[in-house]
Amino acid sequence: MKAQEAEHEPFAGKMCLIGTCGLAINGAFRSASIGFDWERRFWGQGLMRKALSSIVDHAYDRWDINRIQATTNLDNHASIGLLRSLGFIEEGIMRQWGTGKTHFTTFVFFP
Repeated sequence: MKAQEAEHEPFAGKMCLIGTCGLAINGAFRSASIGFDWERRFWGQGLMRKALSSIVDHAYDRWDINRIQATTNLDNHASIGLLRSLGFIEEGIMRQWGTGKTHFTTFVFFP
């Protein structure tokens, strides 16, 4: 690859943070809340699905977690699809649960 082309590659020879994902664990209830955020240019590549799948499997297999839940904005169809593809099932709608820049937003709750 030419030097000019390399400059336009996502990492361009440097380390960078492309997203986060993790669990907040409630040991008393053997439950966890999963959270994730991904830089837009890496969407649609299956990377977050792989990361979340690994976290979910590890939590159930190693930590004896009984329930993992997630929330996402009702308008975030990609995250809703991702959670469904991982086996999460919509349990409810939380109206005006979170705040956006200018207004309250509605979230979907997945256990």
